[in-house]
Amino acid sequence: MKYLLCLVLFTLPALAEQQPVIESLYGVKLLDNKVAIKVKSNGCSTNDKFNLLWSAQQLIIVREKPDNCRRMPHLVWLTFELKDATFPFVLQNPIVGYEL
Repeated sequence: MKYLLCLVLFTLPALAEQQPVIESLYGVKLLDNKVAIKVKSNGCSTNDKFNLLWSAQQLIIVREKPDNCRRMPHLVWLTFELKDATFPFVLQNPIVGYEL
């Protein structure tokens, strides 16, 4: 029983890191058939760590992989193609109204 408890305690944090997170955005720009988002980064936030999820005419931007770098938090712009976009659409992410 003791070993099972240790296994669960050590496994839970690893599972929690792999869950996608709806990203808070610090800015949004629509550019032709692209969307640019401003997100918090610790130095390793790149496009490949995010995914655009479409449902009807709603868009949710999720962070699939955490930014585990140890740089001082700062804001970066990332740009994504809107291949599957149906205009108009509603962005479901929370918008943060202040800078770091």
